[in-house]
Amino acid sequence: FIALLFTLSASGQVLKLGVEDSWPPFADKDGKGISTSIVKKAFDAVGVKYKISVSPYARVLKETESGKLDACYNVTRQQTTEKVYLFGKSPILKAKASFFFKSGSKHQYKNIEQLPDGTSIAVIRGYEYGNIYEMHKKRLRIFEVNSQEQIINMLISNRVDAGIMFDKVAEYHLREMRKFGQITKSFENHISDIYVAFSRKNKDAKKYADLLDKGISLIKKDGSYDAIFD
Repeated sequence: FIALLFTLSASGQVLKLGVEDSWPPFADKDGKGISTSIVKKAFDAVGVKYKISVSPYARVLKETESGKLDACYNVTRQQTTEKVYLFGKSPILKAKASFFFKSGSKHQYKNIEQLPDGTSIAVIRGYEYGNIYEMHKKRLRIFEVNSQEQIINMLISNRVDAGIMFDKVAEYHLREMRKFGQITKSFENHISDIYVAFSRKNKDAKKYADLLDKGISLIKKDGSYDAIFD
């Protein structure tokens, strides 16, 4: 590990990282948030230099796949993403996502399997929502949008039947938009292990993934990981 760290540091390589602009409190419009703090702390702990750029999520994914970016983060590790990107062993965090409905909706659904064919659902373009969602999305009417605010407004205006949002992200936006009580969290969609996804175009991707794993382990041991959430 020390030899690897010395080799990468001595080379002066700067890791080009991408992060989305619409997932607060994990990454806000400036890319700042819980996820960014974790990634920076972890790479700092092992001496990796990096530069972070902020773009819409779908673009971040494409630029990582093409090799324009060396890696991006806030990516769910699932079958569809494992085919495209390289992952380390350690997620940067876990995040729960749920189905949301307009308040007053009298549905009796308890899971995605019970949703009738043709149910309209708003999601964020390019997001991963788990393997079970992937199995069912073909029979549903999926509306892809660019922001959490759009999902909330579409629910309130009855433009869609349901929306999928990560719980803490929905809470953040409802507070900012002052629309608490207008939509209601229903059943869980999935709990995501959120990762840094490395481009397979980068020959050093596996080395950087290993360094990130080491960095995450170090900041968990010294308490700085938990301090970010506090």
